[in-house]
Amino acid sequence: MDNDETLPITENGVIKAIKRMKNGKAFGHDSITAEHMKYGGASVSKYLCRIYNGIVQLEEYPHAFKRLTVVPLFKGGKRDKMDENNYRDISIASQLQKVFEKILFDRLYPIFKQNKFSHELQQGFRPKCSSLTAAFTMKETISYYIEYNSCIYAAYLDNEKDFNGVWITGLLYKLFNIGVRGRYWRIIKSSYQDIVSSVFFNGVYSESYQIKQGVGQGRTLSSWMFLAMINDLIPELISLGKGSVINDSHILIADDTSLISPTLSGLRAMLDTVSEYASKWRLKYNASKSCFMIFGGKKHRYGNKNFNISLNGTALERVFNVKYAGIDIDCNLRIRNAVSRCKKSLTVVNSLAPVGFTSSGMSPSHAIKIWEKVVIPMEKSF
Repeated sequence: MDNDETLPITENGVIKAIKRMKNGKAFGHDSITAEHMKYGGASVSKYLCRIYNGIVQLEEYPHAFKRLTVVPLFKGGKRDKMDENNYRDISIASQLQKVFEKILFDRLYPIFKQNKFSHELQQGFRPKCSSLTAAFTMKETISYYIEYNSCIYAAYLDNEKDFNGVWITGLLYKLFNIGVRGRYWRIIKSSYQDIVSSVFFNGVYSESYQIKQGVGQGRTLSSWMFLAMINDLIPELISLGKGSVINDSHILIADDTSLISPTLSGLRAMLDTVSEYASKWRLKYNASKSCFMIFGGKKHRYGNKNFNISLNGTALERVFNVKYAGIDIDCNLRIRNAVSRCKKSLTVVNSLAPVGFTSSGMSPSHAIKIWEKVVIPMEKSF
C-alpha cells in the first residue's frame, strides 16, 4: 500500500492534537510549551496547520524539529556520580514536533492495524496492554505448568540502550514491510536524518553533536518505532516450537525481553535465536545484567547444578527472585515481597494526611504552604 495519497491536515486536526498534549512537560530548545499552543488560540493552530501541511507536501522535516536536548538524570542511591553509566539520558524534543507526530501517528495507526502490527503477544506500548498484563501473562503461564508438577525455565534479558541503539536503516526496511510506504515513509526517513543534539547539565548547554542511530525517547513516535524494530522477533521465537504451550497457543513475552520454556533445551534454542536476531539487526543485549530462573520441581529449583544457560557465549546468572515489569517474582510465585512494599507505601501515604494530602490530592492551601516553606527557601540558597 503506497501512502502518497494523503489528505491535508486540518486546523481542527491540529487543535485536537494540541488538546492531547500534557501540561507541565519539559520543553525543547525553542522554549515552546504545550500551554503556549493550548492558550495561543486560533492564530496558533492556523499557522501550525500551514507548517505541518508544508512538511507533508515537501516530505522534509524542518531542522528545528531535528534538534534534541539531552538531560542526564542520576539514577540515585549510592552509585558513583562520576560514572557515566549511572546516568539515564532523557532526550527532549520540540513540543511543535510532538504535535506533528501525534497527527502523523493518527494516520499511521490504520496502516499498522491493517497489517496486524504490533504482534498480539507484544505487551509494551500497545493499547490496553501494560506491565500488569505482561506480568499476569507470565505468572499464569508459570502457574499452569507448576499445577501439572512440571518445571519451567524463564530467562530475563536486558536490552541495552534500546531506544538509543536502534539501527535506522534496518528500521526503515521494517517499516516498509509493515506497510508504511510512499510519502509517510519518506517523512519518517527525513525525520532521522541530520539529527543534532546537545547536553544540558547544571544550567549549561554542550556543543552540538550529530546523532546517527536511535529513535530517541523524547519523540511521540519513539515507542512505536522501537516496536517496529523488534516486532518480528516474536514470530521467529514461536516458529521454533520451543516455548510454553497452553491450549495449543504459544506464550512468549518479548517485551523486555522475557522467554519461557518447559525445557532447558528449548530455552537454549530461544536464547540462540535472540542472539542471532540481535546480531542481524544490531540490537544489544547485556548478558551481565540478564538472568534466568527455574520454577517448579524442588530438585532443580534449589540444586547447584550448572544448567549451562548463556547468551552470546556469556553465562547467565541464576536467580531466585527477579523484578519483572515492576513486579517482584520469586521461584515459588510468592507475593509477600510485593505485599510488604505495598504496606510501606501505604504507611508513607498515611503519614502525609496531617499535611492535607488525601486520595484526591493535596489542597491548594497546603500546597502553597509547602511551596513557601520548602521550595522558595531552596531557590534562594542557590
